[in-house]
Amino acid sequence: MSAATKAKLSAANKGRKHGPLSAAAKAKISAKLKGRTLSAAAKAKISAALRGKKRGPMSAATKAKIARALKGRKYPNRRRAYGSQQRARVNLLRGRVYRHRNRLYARRYNHSKRTKVRARQGRQRGR
Repeated sequence: MSAATKAKLSAANKGRKHGPLSAAAKAKISAKLKGRTLSAAAKAKISAALRGKKRGPMSAATKAKIARALKGRKYPNRRRAYGSQQRARVNLLRGRVYRHRNRLYARRYNHSKRTKVRARQGRQRGR
């Protein structure tokens, strides 16, 4: 970057607020970011940046605040309770089930028998 460009940028940013955001500004940013979906690459970058970072010891007050926020949740230590479609997808990816003629079957030690597992909508398919 040339010295002239740096001077232009410096002049443009003079007098600009850099302090904490107002409640209205935070609400505006929050509304804008709601519902966005991150790409796999973006998630990987965030994950890599946060990996290995340690947080300092928490005070008793902080722990109580976190406990209060999580109270009443069905799965407080899990990010999401899977629905039937999501669970079927996860099982397929992890190799617990396999697809044959668009039906899902459980992997068993005895591969000669095909045990049907729940289909997409959570209903039992065919007998």
